[in-house]
Amino acid sequence: MQFENSHELPIDDSLRDDMLYGINRSDPWYIDIVNFMASGYVPPGENKRKLVQESCPHIWDEPYLLRVCSGGLLKRCVLVEEGIKIIERCHSSPYGGHYGAFCTQAKIWQCGFFWPTMCKDTREFIQRCEPCQRHGNINTIDAMTLTNNLQVELFDVWVIDYMGSFLPSKKCEYILVAVDYF
Repeated sequence: MQFENSHELPIDDSLRDDMLYGINRSDPWYIDIVNFMASGYVPPGENKRKLVQESCPHIWDEPYLLRVCSGGLLKRCVLVEEGIKIIERCHSSPYGGHYGAFCTQAKIWQCGFFWPTMCKDTREFIQRCEPCQRHGNINTIDAMTLTNNLQVELFDVWVIDYMGSFLPSKKCEYILVAVDYF
């Protein structure tokens, strides 16, 4: 093999074992449902009846799998890893965020996403959210007792005003107004 520059060395294609990286690829949670809906394929060891039941509330609209939820609303099925990013956006949004699990889940539903472990993932994310844990909740133990600053008795605060002069009616030209702030 002839090189243009004599001082260049050939490329060494040998790699040590510690330099190799393994790729960890996990299939999406809905892969069996999509394969069954698209081609009728049932993986070995999988129950066909179970796949039929799981695929009932779903619609395959290539490239998306949609889930028909209550009220006929369609939610797009997403991977769990994508769901974590959605939780982060809905929970830590700059226009108002760091709400509890229920409000964050409601935002996710309003955005139109679904994955089966959404509720559990949302609760775990909020438990790991540093600003939420630093702020904490005010519970009844920490709450101060409520006291009234102004104690008003009957006829304690009242105002009398008069209006006039009007055209005489039964020899009266003024109106007296009395207001009791009870």
